[in-house]
Amino acid sequence: MQQTADRATSLSQFLYTHEKLRNLTRGPLPRAIVDEMVHTAHGIAVRALDAPAADWRELSRKALLLLDELPYEPEWLDRICDSLSEDAARLELADRADGQTFETLKEAEEFLSDIGFRLVPDSCDWRNDAGDDAGCYAFEGGYCVKSGTLESAGRVCRGAGAFAQAAE
Repeated sequence: MQQTADRATSLSQFLYTHEKLRNLTRGPLPRAIVDEMVHTAHGIAVRALDAPAADWRELSRKALLLLDELPYEPEWLDRICDSLSEDAARLELADRADGQTFETLKEAEEFLSDIGFRLVPDSCDWRNDAGDDAGCYAFEGGYCVKSGTLESAGRVCRGAGAFAQAAE
C-alpha cells in the first residue's frame, strides 16, 4: 500500500532518511534488500534535487548527497548545478533581506513583493515559490523584515514577540 504525505517533504527530511537508509545498507542483509535500499536512496536524491535548502549548511549537505548519489553524466551534473545555484541565489537574497529596516510598513511590504514574496491570503505571512517564509515586524523607529524557511518559522515568530515589545 503506497502512502503519500499530506505536506511537502522538506530537504532536511530527505537528508535524514537518506542517511539512515544508507547506514542500514551496511548491515548484514540479503543482497536483494540492499539493492532495493540503494535504489530507494537514489530516488531520495532525485527528489532532493527539487527540494529547497533551508540554510547554507543544508545546502552543503544537499550538494554532497547529490554528488555522491547521482550519476556523473552531463545532464545530471547540469541539473545538480542548476538546483544548487537556485538555492544559493535564494539564500543570498534572504541574507541580504533579513534585518532590513524601513520607515513604513508599506515600504517593507513592497520590498518583500519586489524580491518574490507574496502575501498569504487571510494572514500576515509572506511566502515565495520555494516555501521561504518572511514577515514585517514593528520596532521602535520603523519596520524590520525577517526571513526564514517554513521549518524556521518558529524562530521568526518568537523573534516577532521581541519586536512587538520594543514597539510598545
